[in-house]
Amino acid sequence: MRPNLPRPPRARRLFLWGALLMLLSLAACGLEVSYTKAELQREIDKHFPLHYSAQQVGAIRLVEPRLELRPSSERLFMTVGVFGRTGAMPEMRVADVGISSAIAYDSDSGQFFAVDPRLEKLSVAGAAKPFEGLIEAAVKEALPKVGRVPLHQLTDGSKERRHLRKVVIRDERVYLTLGL
Repeated sequence: MRPNLPRPPRARRLFLWGALLMLLSLAACGLEVSYTKAELQREIDKHFPLHYSAQQVGAIRLVEPRLELRPSSERLFMTVGVFGRTGAMPEMRVADVGISSAIAYDSDSGQFFAVDPRLEKLSVAGAAKPFEGLIEAAVKEALPKVGRVPLHQLTDGSKERRHLRKVVIRDERVYLTLGL
């Protein structure tokens, strides 16, 4: 037997249904943008070479970033050439490094950035082999410079108060979902 409870007034029921529908629409609402590998590579290329004065080695220069998209990851991977110069020695290619970066979104500017760079692989050139430890230390010191590399900027009015909810890499594209 059902207890005989008073029904809420009609206006209150309508308000509750409206609030429920609004919450559901906000939860489902998301803006998805996608970028091809070529689009991202062009944006990354604009910010290289990166110059850095390392304490142990002297000056290093990060050049020729080559973007790689790995479908099983939410991070971007790139191989970067490293040129080094110390004292009177001429500049030479000393290594190639593999760097991975997460993607972040700044709602104030509407811009996506490569952030949280991590050294994934270090391949030191033959002549520089005796200095491998110093080169690795210098590259790790320079990594923050790779962070905050702008990837793309939203130009429409859909950037307000959104945050990055999901990153999916598939089919040589990066899909980014923004939520409220």
